[in-house]
Amino acid sequence: MSFDWSASDSVFQPTQGPLEKLGVERLGPYVLEGQVGAGGMGVVYRARDTNLDRPVAIKLLIAGRSAGLAQRKRMQREAQTLARLRHPGLLGVHASGEVEGCPYLVTEWLEGEPLDERLKREGGLPIDEAIEITLAVGRAVAHAHERGILHRDIKPSNVVQAGGRGPVLIDFGL
Repeated sequence: MSFDWSASDSVFQPTQGPLEKLGVERLGPYVLEGQVGAGGMGVVYRARDTNLDRPVAIKLLIAGRSAGLAQRKRMQREAQTLARLRHPGLLGVHASGEVEGCPYLVTEWLEGEPLDERLKREGGLPIDEAIEITLAVGRAVAHAHERGILHRDIKPSNVVQAGGRGPVLIDFGL
């Protein structure tokens, strides 16, 4: 999936996604602001958490609609496992649920630029910075592995440079 993680509140330009087409405008306390990304397995929305007044991302697994009960329960268990991960190099998970037969995951909204976009723009990185990013991602992966969780899709488009926070590994393939 490709996301415009660099979009700030003032320049955010959503598109209409499947939930809007179904007339769904909110999921519990989360008010949908628009679709920001899509891939083979699902779509990502930017939303507003009305309880805590903060932006969040909602990943809706479209493939979940055709999934059986056992597969949806497995997805729920995986979401619960990911929610227990606490590391600055990993995207924080806030909640999960199901709408119209599709499981979804609510995560923190991350401001920043995917590493693949930066590499395309700049053609590469200084060696010191490349090493720093690799080590930071390695620490995040080690944290997940120590808890029995595999990422399964580590690539530059799944590493977001989040300002002062440093690189953040996203999209565990749920």
